[in-house]
Amino acid sequence: MEQFKCEVGMTPKRFCRLMRFQKALRLIRQPENIHWADIAYACGYYDQAHFIKEFHAFSGQTPTKYSLTASMHPSHLPMF
Repeated sequence: MEQFKCEVGMTPKRFCRLMRFQKALRLIRQPENIHWADIAYACGYYDQAHFIKEFHAFSGQTPTKYSLTASMHPSHLPMF
């Protein structure tokens, strides 16, 4: 784990959380109607509430608010 953290700059758990969050960002930007429970499930979250909490932890906003203001560069978010 220390070698991973040294090479990547974060723990494996945080890295996995970030990759799951990035997948959610990609799915939110799809042109179809957004079903939050489906996105949560597709990204491996335990439930929709867990997805929303994790999304807020990384972005500082809810998935709904993000979807309304998503820019051309979906990864440009403040990270906490």
